[in-house]
Amino acid sequence: METKEELLAPILTFSSLNRFSLSQFPHVNSELLKDYLSEAINQGLTGQNILLYGDAGTGKTELARTLAFELQRKLLEVQSQQVEFGRLTESISSRNSNSLRLGYLIGQTGQK
Repeated sequence: METKEELLAPILTFSSLNRFSLSQFPHVNSELLKDYLSEAINQGLTGQNILLYGDAGTGKTELARTLAFELQRKLLEVQSQQVEFGRLTESISSRNSNSLRLGYLIGQTGQK
């Protein structure tokens, strides 16, 4: 491998297009999120994060896709990798509850 892109290609993919509008997330202050991210973009800030927490199927990914669309940004998704007996396997599954994500790439697995 010669580039960062080649290293990250197996776990990072461009997200699918959004299927909703921000108005379809009435339970979330999406305008506040959009304003916060927009201001970070305008100031050229990097590393700004928003934690979206909730059960599977509650719309976290769709909200992220919709925010990216509204802000005219590309969204990357981190693919999960199956962990068996403390080792990464070759299979990649974005819905695996036993997976550790980017922590393996940066060496922060939370295990001793």
